Formats: sequence, structure tokens, C-alpha cells
Amino acid sequence: MAMGCVFFSLSLKVPNKASSALEGNHSAKLYFTLMNADLFNKGAMADRRREVGVDIVDIRRIRLSYERYGEKFLRRVLTESEISYCRRKKDMMSSVAARFAAKEAVSKAIGSGVSRGFSWKSVEVVNDEQGKPSFRVLDKALGIAGEKIRLSLSHSGDYAVAVVLLDL
Repeated sequence: MAMGCVFFSLSLKVPNKASSALEGNHSAKLYFTLMNADLFNKGAMADRRREVGVDIVDIRRIRLSYERYGEKFLRRVLTESEISYCRRKKDMMSSVAARFAAKEAVSKAIGSGVSRGFSWKSVEVVNDEQGKPSFRVLDKALGIAGEKIRLSLSHSGDYAVAVVLLDL
């Protein structure tokens, strides 16, 4: 049986300390290559398609949006359950940013971005008893099931990142 591997490299362009965190064109580049030997075989995995979505969010921008728009911002991008989860965290904005990144990443994996049939509330990030994140699909029109989506979230310092693997 062939084994699949995922290789990626993350390169961040971070502003210097003298500039505002929100000024200029601060970008994050992610070079992502999905190598899966099964996809090159004519076996059972050969006709299964996988899509990858990745997003990185500057937590400072999420914090600024919250300071500017308050609860309206949270209710626009998160479900009530997600808001409740984030409020229980020591640093609420890191959790909000991670969920924001997760929704962006799944929209990229689907191929629509946040628009064209996908909205902020099309999916909900949930955590199991051990804390592992996954998606609950709320918009059945997307034509995907939550168990077909794998999600990894992380945040450190000023950034939150989400990686999504979608089995179609």
C-alpha cells in the first residue's frame, strides 16, 4: 500500500516594528504541495479527488475589527455556538481568528471563496471531547459532508492558520 505525504513550507512577510501592523501590503505566502502516491495509482484511491485550502490571519486585524464593530462583527462571521466557544478562551481573539481562517480555508478548498454560494455561516467549527477541530456543514446546498473535511488549526503570536483537506 502506498503512503501519502503532505509537505508544506510557510513563508511570512512580517512588518517591521516601526510600522503599523495594519499598514501596507503585509502578505503571507504559503507554498503547499500535496504528494499522495495513491493518487498516481490505478487502485481504489485513483478516482478520489482531494482539494486543499489554506489561510493565515493576522490576529491583530481580527482584534481591530472586533474593536470597531463589536458583536456585529462576531455575529457576521461566527455562529452562536462558535462565539460561545471563543468567549471561554483566555485569548478570545486568537480563537476567533482561527475560526475565521478555517472558514476561508474551506471556501478555498471548495473553490468558491467566501461568496458564490459559500457564506460565513455555511459551516461551523466544532471541537470533539479532546479538542480536535472539525466542521459541521450547515448549508446542505454545498453538497459536502462534514466527515469529508479534515481541519487543522493553530495560532501563535500574531497569526492564526488553518489547513483544510477536502475529500470529494
